[in-house]
Amino acid sequence: VEKPDSLMMGGEMPIPKKLRLRILSGSCLPKPKGERTGDPIDPMVFVNLHDVRLTKRGKEQFYTERHQTKPVERDGFSPVFVDDKGHGFTVHNPDVAMLVFQVRNNDASLTGDDHIASAAIPVNCLRRGFRSIQLYDSHNQRSGP
Repeated sequence: VEKPDSLMMGGEMPIPKKLRLRILSGSCLPKPKGERTGDPIDPMVFVNLHDVRLTKRGKEQFYTERHQTKPVERDGFSPVFVDDKGHGFTVHNPDVAMLVFQVRNNDASLTGDDHIASAAIPVNCLRRGFRSIQLYDSHNQRSGP
């Protein structure tokens, strides 16, 4: 796969763009590690922007920007993230930038946050408006409807 023109020698970097994102809700989220019984999950969403930008010296630099919702207590069936006011990202190179969505169980036990599902989407594939995202478990398989 070839690099985009913006990353080739002599290529111009695109103008940075603003991206505003708000997490609204989820639906039928599975329990971590495929468990079938136990307490309901406390889902929270992490959104990571992976991008490349130019430094002041003209070198390419990889960077990550992160947004996180507050957990929704005991609702993995249809969580609504009412406290999420949204987050603005600055995308320096949409040709290579990726948004990674991770849903985790906010677990207060010693195991930490348990991975529930995730998805990665190229920024240049995003469109304006309301969107739903198909999530995949740690085995890259769909679980749920």
